[in-house]
Amino acid sequence: MTPPRASLAIVAVLFFVSGLTGLVYEVIWAKYFALLLGSTAHAQMGVLAVFMGGLAVGAALFGGVADRTTRPLALYGWLEIAIGLSAAAFALGFDLLTQGYWRALASYPPPSVASRLVQVLACVLTMGVPTVCMGGTLPVLARAFGLSRAGFGKGVALLYGLNSAGAATGAAAAGFVLVPRWGLDTPFLAAAAVNVLLGLWVIRLSRLRGRVTSPPSSEETTPPRPAFVASVRGAGWVIPLAAGLTGAAAMIYEVAWIRLCSLVLGSSTYSFSIMLTAFIIGIATGSFVFRLVVPGRREPVRFFVRAALASAAVVLLCVPLYEQLPYWFGRLLYEVRARQGGFATYQLASLVLWVLVMFPLTFSNGLIFPALAHAAAQVHRGVGRPVSYVLAANTLGTIAGTVACALYFLPLLGLEGTFHLAAGLTLCTALAVLCADRRLSVRSLALRCSAALAAFLALVVGSPRWDLRLLVAGEFRRHVGFPPSISFSQYKNGFEAGLMYYRDGATGTISVEDAGMERILRANGKTEASLVGDRETQLLLGHLPGILVANPQRALLIGFGSGMTATAVARHPFAHIDVVEISPEMIEAAAYFRDWLGDVLADSRVALHVEDARTFLFRTPYQYDVIISEPSNPWVAGVSSLFSMEFFDQIRARLAPRGVLVQWFHTYETSTEVVRTLLRTVLRSFPHVHLFQSNFGDLLLIASMDALQLRAEALTLAYQRARSDLEPLGLRRAESVLALELATAPRLRSLLGDGSVHRDRYPLLEYMAPKAFFAGDFADLFQSVATDDRDGYLLPAAQMPHEALVDWAAYTDRLDLLRQANSIRILQAWFARSPVSPEFRKAATQYLRAEPRRLRLIQALTSSRCPSAHPLVDCARGLVEVLATGPYPPNARFVKEVETIVLEAAKHDPDPALLVKLASLYVHASDADAALAFLERTQAELPNNDAFAGRTACVRGAAWEQLGNRTAALQSYQECVPADPEEAKQIEAARARLRASGS
Repeated sequence: MTPPRASLAIVAVLFFVSGLTGLVYEVIWAKYFALLLGSTAHAQMGVLAVFMGGLAVGAALFGGVADRTTRPLALYGWLEIAIGLSAAAFALGFDLLTQGYWRALASYPPPSVASRLVQVLACVLTMGVPTVCMGGTLPVLARAFGLSRAGFGKGVALLYGLNSAGAATGAAAAGFVLVPRWGLDTPFLAAAAVNVLLGLWVIRLSRLRGRVTSPPSSEETTPPRPAFVASVRGAGWVIPLAAGLTGAAAMIYEVAWIRLCSLVLGSSTYSFSIMLTAFIIGIATGSFVFRLVVPGRREPVRFFVRAALASAAVVLLCVPLYEQLPYWFGRLLYEVRARQGGFATYQLASLVLWVLVMFPLTFSNGLIFPALAHAAAQVHRGVGRPVSYVLAANTLGTIAGTVACALYFLPLLGLEGTFHLAAGLTLCTALAVLCADRRLSVRSLALRCSAALAAFLALVVGSPRWDLRLLVAGEFRRHVGFPPSISFSQYKNGFEAGLMYYRDGATGTISVEDAGMERILRANGKTEASLVGDRETQLLLGHLPGILVANPQRALLIGFGSGMTATAVARHPFAHIDVVEISPEMIEAAAYFRDWLGDVLADSRVALHVEDARTFLFRTPYQYDVIISEPSNPWVAGVSSLFSMEFFDQIRARLAPRGVLVQWFHTYETSTEVVRTLLRTVLRSFPHVHLFQSNFGDLLLIASMDALQLRAEALTLAYQRARSDLEPLGLRRAESVLALELATAPRLRSLLGDGSVHRDRYPLLEYMAPKAFFAGDFADLFQSVATDDRDGYLLPAAQMPHEALVDWAAYTDRLDLLRQANSIRILQAWFARSPVSPEFRKAATQYLRAEPRRLRLIQALTSSRCPSAHPLVDCARGLVEVLATGPYPPNARFVKEVETIVLEAAKHDPDPALLVKLASLYVHASDADAALAFLERTQAELPNNDAFAGRTACVRGAAWEQLGNRTAALQSYQECVPADPEEAKQIEAARARLRASGS
């Protein structure tokens, strides 16, 4: 029975939808299994290997089944239903799977072979059925379409192109819309429902069509085979071999491009979605174009050789240019900013850039698969079998290429060498297939192979090596780009720092940069640690728990970085310190900081675990007095799981009684809502939270189940152990460290209110944080929120020694923290204790100069009045001195606030000099009427002598001059008695100015 065209057109569209759901599954499966298996490279590769392996098994299994069945369309429908039902079962049973997995892994802790088998078994049991069914869809659908031998390549190209186009759409939809909006479960179950409905629809169509005839079984009923079939030696195995090797090369390219994309765009989850979408767009385009290429169907093997050689040549010519990608990204970013484009525009522009980078290669890969499938159809009987042979071989090649590249090629050869290796593999595959052509003489083959290999070696050896500084500089963090007027050579010459270490590891590219007085450690271009810029944060992360926790025995540090935090922890008397770091290259890079920090890993108490932190927490049997979590920023892909509610619940389960969690977070390159979400998440798991601020952009959360109890003797002893690290920072006593506390749990709860939290399967931060990072804003949540000394601080400001307050003022002013609204709390307590202290006056005036909302401080100081320990006139004197030395000109509203307490003080202890000074502040604030009115009100308190009359006259003269009363001003200036020679010059100049204006 001939297939109705209308039915097949509908099925073709449904196959597009099937490709879409397939990529939705792949993207979300990766996130599910990262939660289950961890984010290590081995776990990620294991998931991908099982996924691709299932596709290969399905392709091999269903190729023969498709040729034997008389209802291939119904079989395709049942495959889609099986995909949907098994995928839905996975999502609905994920919690049970997690429990069973961790019970099994408890018996075989990593990194044993048994634990690897447990991980593989978990993947096979959960992904086996849907992936095997996915692998069978293309062979079965090719059979349903009844493809002829002559038109086989065109038909496969159409199906493969449609499925790939759907996959590109699914990758973009999952990465940009579905998961950010609905989390993991809802899109996954929706995709499963779509597969089931799609299968039911196809089964209904199959009933309308009826049965189809079996494929021809004899040579007499089939068209004669093309001449090229006989001319290819071992065509039956050469074609699958070519498919497998090109699949391996394609995945090596893809893995390398993922890493390159992370270095250029930043390693956010959106960057991965962009790369994956761009990769599949090229493949889909090539498949569609193959339908128009007659030589690809007439001589598919030779066409494959030409396409493979062309793709290798294109890569070899383009690889030297890849070092320029950060420059072109900066140009693109500048254009987006200049046109006031938002995040969506930025992502679209990045997608276009990456499509252009990858298109020559991915387009040729899209041509290669249908060409090889067409060639296989001329060699093998049936319709499903040829597709299954090529698809299974290609998929097995992708498994080998992915695993080998991520775990071996990148670490051993580096990114540039990996591109060369993939190009060499493509070239050798093409030459091997070329050598199977009987129509070419040995001499011709030798010449062609020699020429190709010579050209390959010339391009690899003769091409200039990359300037790796450009790739790891983190251009994406500049946020503004640069205009076209800056050439690439100018851009490149602007890099002065030296690169001390560079390694393309399995989990990321790690580098160490020497910038004179600074040394910077980066992961994928993102700074993770430094000697100078991050010093305060790294040290306080290690020392705060050592100071706050009494008699700590066991500590866990998540994230090693430069080793500075671990070094700080080791200064305290812990009996055992576990350090968990996911990247072995990070440990190597930390060696370049040992001259300053020492080798903390040589400490017998320190045990290093190169492992995923979540996995370690699940399997460790220990309880910890201190857990310090210092991961990267949550906009980095995979990191947000270390900020989820489930992660904090894991931490809570591993804390000993009275243990604490110290969690790092940041307020730079983020938004207020991101910070709110993180804090709400922590507070959902811990009742007691104390928030510290180590520098302008870093927050340290101290979370615990029990309220912290401080003892003065223990604080002093703990500080002595940390003195060598903290004293150079300006923190010269334990109380100086406690003065950095910003807020407590009650204040945070009232500030944050109700709202969403970040969860493993609803990863808000993973998608919110990159958007906030693109905006490049600063979360000012704590800039303006007033705090109170009664909020439950570990050490209220009223109890801080004077020396600690002096340290606090110097530290916060140096790091631009003094402007925080929390400073008002401390300055208010300081004022109550020492209203005329020069150190207080300096701190208060620095606050006034730094903080635009300055009225709050003046109101707080005047509302607190003056404690009985000090005469009221001292408080008034202190306030006037703060205004006099503060920003110029002073604010008239501030002077008005202070006037009240000055007048009250004058009733009991009049200070004429203070009254005159306040009046002069009104003049400086350009409020002459208020100055004159104030002098009139205080006339009774001013002594009747020439000195004070002369001082008052000076103020009156300036006030009348402001009001434009020349006569009164001149008269007052004539009576003025300047306080010093400088003021005498100013008065004389004013007199001359007034006389000149009168003439």
